[in-house]
Amino acid sequence: MPRSTFAYDWEGQACFCRVEGDLEAGSADPILSLHPIGVGLSGAFWQRFSHEWNARRLPQPLIHPDLIGCGRSAMPDRILRPEHWADQIAVLLDQRVRRPVWLLVQGASLPVALDLQALRPQAIRGMVLFGPPSWKVMTGPADERLANALWRGFFHTPLGGLFYRYARTERFLRSFSEKELFARSSDVDAEWLSMLREGSRDLASRHAVFSFLAGFWRRDYSDRLRQLEVPVLALFGDQASGISRRGKRDTPQIKAADYAGRLPRASARLLGGRNVLPWETPDQAVEAVHTWMAQQA
Repeated sequence: MPRSTFAYDWEGQACFCRVEGDLEAGSADPILSLHPIGVGLSGAFWQRFSHEWNARRLPQPLIHPDLIGCGRSAMPDRILRPEHWADQIAVLLDQRVRRPVWLLVQGASLPVALDLQALRPQAIRGMVLFGPPSWKVMTGPADERLANALWRGFFHTPLGGLFYRYARTERFLRSFSEKELFARSSDVDAEWLSMLREGSRDLASRHAVFSFLAGFWRRDYSDRLRQLEVPVLALFGDQASGISRRGKRDTPQIKAADYAGRLPRASARLLGGRNVLPWETPDQAVEAVHTWMAQQA
């Protein structure tokens, strides 16, 4: 399986991308992933999914960009919103991919996918959503004043920098992962923690994380979701939980039913795990994606 990495430019910022497979030779449309935004997270989030995908010798190439502010991409000191990341990926599609893609979307990166689909509707064949936010969260009102107040009053201050130094310690990363992300604490292993530590080594990575935590991604996506005409597969862990108070009490079954019943061309399934299925149960994740994609042909 050929692997390559390259950089490209977005608004004068260098963006990094890894490709597994040959974008030029194969007839299968590639898969492009959108990683979650969080302490230490980047395109490396998909490495276990990729290993399982490649072990099965499946034909679709995998494209794993680092969103701006994350991984090896530039880390500007600014507020970052879903439309910025979507525009970054649109440039990647225009300049380097130049063919339709399937989107893999983890968690609250769904707004990035929606903005990208609005920018390049002909470039998106379909979306697989791993643990998207509850319907209540995705259709709740935005609070721009609160987001700006959090950014100015805490995140973009020396106190915010101190908080980030604590948030990237192994103690915090392990505790948060066990409490909020993984179904089994034993799965919070050395590989996961090493990825997070390496990804958060540069303090400038805090700007993307704080943009997310402040809530600049939150708004009412009701119309965008209901007008989404591409096929969608929503996958939830059978022990899925929510961090946001707005949808915290929704069971995995309610989450799945909301997406399957409210999107025009959606189906939903439960897999073993909690909130990071491509890492927790990559075998089940790959099987679900592969089977669903075959059904769309």
